[in-house]
Amino acid sequence: MRAPGWAILAPLPLMMACGAVGPFHPLAPVASSALGPSTILIPRSVDDDALLGRVLLDVPENGHTLEEVSRPNECGDKLGEKKEQPLVRAFEDTEELAPGGKARGALGMFGLEENAEAATHFYYKLDLERQVTRAATPEYLACCKDKGTCGYGFISALAYGTGVYASAVENSVEGSVGLPATAETRGFVKAKILQKRYIYGYVAALVTVADGVQAKSVSVLGDQAAAKVDLTEHDLTGPAKDRFDAQTIQVVANNRSPAEFAYVFRDSQGEISENEFARRYEALTGSTELRGAKRNRNPVWLDYGIAASIVGASLIGIGAYLALATPTSTEAFATPPAASAVPNCNYSSLLLVAGTVYELQCTSRINPGLGTGLGITGGVILGSGLVSFVTFGILGYDGSKADHVLSKADAERYAAQYKRALLHQATRETLTTQRQPSESGWLSPTPFRILPVVSPGFTGLVGQF
Repeated sequence: MRAPGWAILAPLPLMMACGAVGPFHPLAPVASSALGPSTILIPRSVDDDALLGRVLLDVPENGHTLEEVSRPNECGDKLGEKKEQPLVRAFEDTEELAPGGKARGALGMFGLEENAEAATHFYYKLDLERQVTRAATPEYLACCKDKGTCGYGFISALAYGTGVYASAVENSVEGSVGLPATAETRGFVKAKILQKRYIYGYVAALVTVADGVQAKSVSVLGDQAAAKVDLTEHDLTGPAKDRFDAQTIQVVANNRSPAEFAYVFRDSQGEISENEFARRYEALTGSTELRGAKRNRNPVWLDYGIAASIVGASLIGIGAYLALATPTSTEAFATPPAASAVPNCNYSSLLLVAGTVYELQCTSRINPGLGTGLGITGGVILGSGLVSFVTFGILGYDGSKADHVLSKADAERYAAQYKRALLHQATRETLTTQRQPSESGWLSPTPFRILPVVSPGFTGLVGQF
């Protein structure tokens, strides 16, 4: 028997070492804490541990209840004594459902009937407090083998705590929330909650699979028609395949230096800039991981364009003032001047001051020559600034196709994530236009599958990687 233990309920965090140090190394999103293999979720509150130690003849699937596939354990007295221990753990994940409301019946077993046809995802969160266990002993192994009653395995542990289950529909508009999702490239899915239920008591069970028995993969929510089907790019057809092929982005190595940045991004039309890849990645996945990589690739010339435009405009303004402004001033004369001699003065303002000085109010340009020179200089500087701003700030914002701040290792990692998200999108489109078979060689299990079951004293959801 495989030793029971709640440690297998959650995958260990994967620590990935980055490659050589580059100007920008984005951080991968934190994955959700999904339940692990051979785990049963209990959709309704159960406060007794009568299920502990029962033998499963097979995994509950295709609508079969736990009562139908389990029975009292003939060798139960050979199991280890029941032990109760503290267990403070939290598990949270979101599972995608098949399109078209095919998961309606399965969601109903969780009391999530409201708008079940529209549901695209099933969400769960468990907060555990303690566990009860019964371990397999050598005597038990010998007994069940002698009697041929080992079956698929037995319920070796039950976890006590509280839980939340919800049906949701994927939606990126206002009012949606981010639900953690292990299967999603970005680590979460934006969805609107349709219905939510709370449970308490024994909320999860662990099945210890018998020696020599191959652990089985079960469908999402226990109904093959409700399961999300993961296709490969070879399974895509029609417009979905055409769009997938057109939008796929590859990282292609070249001979440029340094080697850490010797690559280009390429789609079906040719090479694209790193900024363009970052924009497409963000638009497709909703992730902001590459926001730091999306930047102006000509910052010096952009700054020059801004500064030169400001200086040039200032010189033009000053030049225009010197050349065109006509401020009013008072000029003094010993004798009354002839009107033709002072064309820039208001002759009607002539006054005799102190009986000896004649004053006139005159207007004249300050310095037309200097103003014209400053205006011409400012125009040249402003023109060069605007050209630089448009060329490098707008048209040249993305820089050359070989301009990178992502290392080749990071670029390959994010290009692979982009491709998975693109395939995920194309898969959804394909599955809404074709009917998937109940059994097919190309059906591949999701990282974790869950299956609801009901019995007179117990209801649950089985899950496996």
